[in-house]
Amino acid sequence: MNHVYHPLSEKRDDDGQFSFMHRSFLEFFLAKHLYQAFKNKEGIKKCLNTTRFDRKVIFFLYLLDQQNCVIPSLQDILTAAYEKNISENALQILYWLARFECDMEDTISDVQKMQTMTDKLFPSKMRLKKASLQEINLEAADLKQADLSQADLSQANLIHAIIQKANLKNTILKEAKLDQIELKNVETGKIKNVLRNRLLKNTKTYGPMRKNLKTILN
Repeated sequence: MNHVYHPLSEKRDDDGQFSFMHRSFLEFFLAKHLYQAFKNKEGIKKCLNTTRFDRKVIFFLYLLDQQNCVIPSLQDILTAAYEKNISENALQILYWLARFECDMEDTISDVQKMQTMTDKLFPSKMRLKKASLQEINLEAADLKQADLSQADLSQANLIHAIIQKANLKNTILKEAKLDQIELKNVETGKIKNVLRNRLLKNTKTYGPMRKNLKTILN
């Protein structure tokens, strides 16, 4: 059977190596490989031990995983001891699975719905101590009881995030988007690089946090 050339499918260089001309093909096959790796615990860790996956790859993974088979493995990773790259990717994938399930890929139109979905998908007591979460998007995420101590959340999007009974000791929040985050019974210690006045202005606080927030952030 003759090979039918499609201008969007592939191209070859002078050495005969080919690459995908349309990025979506590459993202789909990467997602398919990732999905198949979830059948093996060690295999999935090897796949996750890389730079953070793009949301387009996660979208294809979402389409492939009709039975929600990948979610328990990701939850197990996040409640086990922190592993560099692996834990960050598990969080990234679960968050975007929640976004796609809510049909809010581009913008969050219903904050409460997104908070409820992440509450459902995110396990309690996620172990993310010292995690590298710079620039991560966790808008409207429910981060209940998460250990984020010494994690780097510089330039992260935490708008409308719920941070309840979490550990933020020595967490780096430099230039993080903190508008309308909800803090409740949070361990803070000395939060690094927080814009004190901005956090006080834009944060909903409860219990001892409201009374002691100014002291905590000094």
